[in-house]
Amino acid sequence: MLSSNSFTLFSILILSSSFSLTAKAQSAGNPAFVGCVDDQYFPDDSFDVGQFNDPISCAQACFGQPEQFIYSTWTLVPQDINRCYCSNTFPESDLIQAGIDSVGGCDAETQSYIHITSSTFDLSLPLNNASHHV
Repeated sequence: MLSSNSFTLFSILILSSSFSLTAKAQSAGNPAFVGCVDDQYFPDDSFDVGQFNDPISCAQACFGQPEQFIYSTWTLVPQDINRCYCSNTFPESDLIQAGIDSVGGCDAETQSYIHITSSTFDLSLPLNNASHHV
């Protein structure tokens, strides 16, 4: 469970990214960066959609699936480079770390990208409310 300080951090991170969001996101299907996770993380019930050159393409591939996946994980780790996984499972909050910049810089050796869709994520809710299977 995230503290209110943690929620504020991630709200700022999302709002300061290059994607425009409001408390109730308006633009359906646009990916919003949430954070980085350690390379040991693997999303539950994930669907491998192949390799993509960037996290935005990965996110768009996930969000365009008939299953309407909500989260995408784009890996940067050498053994699984550029692999894209879709899921409806949000990682545990203690696994999420801020990127090195506001638009999602992650350590390529140890972290993966996590993205969410702005159309399904309500910034007025605490992040832990989004952490269940959808």
